[in-house]
Amino acid sequence: MHVAILGASGKIGRIVVQNLFASNAVPFDLTLLARRTERLEGLMMDVRPAAFWAAQEPAPVSVRLSADPSALEGADLVLFLAGRFASPEEDAAFRAVDKTGRFVQSYLNHDLVVAMGQALAAYAPRALVVMVSNQADMMAHLLRESFPPASVLGFGGMLDRARFRQCAADAGAPQEGAHMVGFHTNAMRPLRSTLTLAPDLCERVLQRTRAYGRSVFELQKDASFPGLDTGPSILPGLALARIVRTFLGQAEAFEASFNVSLGKAVAAHYGVSEGSALSVPVRVRKGGYDPLTDYAVSAEEKAYLKDAQADMDDACRTMAARFSGA
Repeated sequence: MHVAILGASGKIGRIVVQNLFASNAVPFDLTLLARRTERLEGLMMDVRPAAFWAAQEPAPVSVRLSADPSALEGADLVLFLAGRFASPEEDAAFRAVDKTGRFVQSYLNHDLVVAMGQALAAYAPRALVVMVSNQADMMAHLLRESFPPASVLGFGGMLDRARFRQCAADAGAPQEGAHMVGFHTNAMRPLRSTLTLAPDLCERVLQRTRAYGRSVFELQKDASFPGLDTGPSILPGLALARIVRTFLGQAEAFEASFNVSLGKAVAAHYGVSEGSALSVPVRVRKGGYDPLTDYAVSAEEKAYLKDAQADMDDACRTMAARFSGA
């Protein structure tokens, strides 16, 4: 198996690599791509000794470092982490016209995703791609314009699901099977048939979940070290390492929420049109994934999901118009 990580030198990429080198169980090929390969060299020097701390000797990993997209050749799984954060001036300019903030990084990363989508289509046309770059749902939509739609997973729902479960546990009501559905914004909500929470407690947990990511970001910022990328969550890196291990057959299959392109039967189950793309429950397994239709969806939830799809479609059309010159 060949796993590639685009943007491997950033905070999330480093967490993925650290976890893989500490707990790898089967041999595989790993390609790390970043604009500055010296950062990748430093990362590998840093994490290779982790093998000596493992409970058992990890299986060998063949590592290639590159700044050239051709290194994606033959990849089976690609983690798309590449992108950049807005400067304070860029952030302020975007938020002046979009108070939701969802366009800030989407606009910044638009051209990169288009270019890398073309590279993926050329060098790794059969890969499964996990899109993490913000805004993950919109960037997954953009990537699907040049890459097989069913081969792209948008990451946002998995993050929301983990945080919802943590907030429920903090409230004394663990929800092991909870799934979040919709468009990865503050409007995402849990699927009622996956919960045992009373409605009023569910609402309190949901409100806490919606504030969770911002709290993580703000509390980790350090004004003493403005050059360090200290704000973003490390949770995606931990989750992505699990995805890699499962895809390789090192870990058991698991359920999570991902933005996926919905085929006819799955779309009908969730009350939206075929080809829609929303976060729904998914089973990640060795070599791929399966959208789930195991859980009941109420009429009210189907109406919500239609609205969520319309919201995502509007956001993507706005982004497309900006870059088409319309």
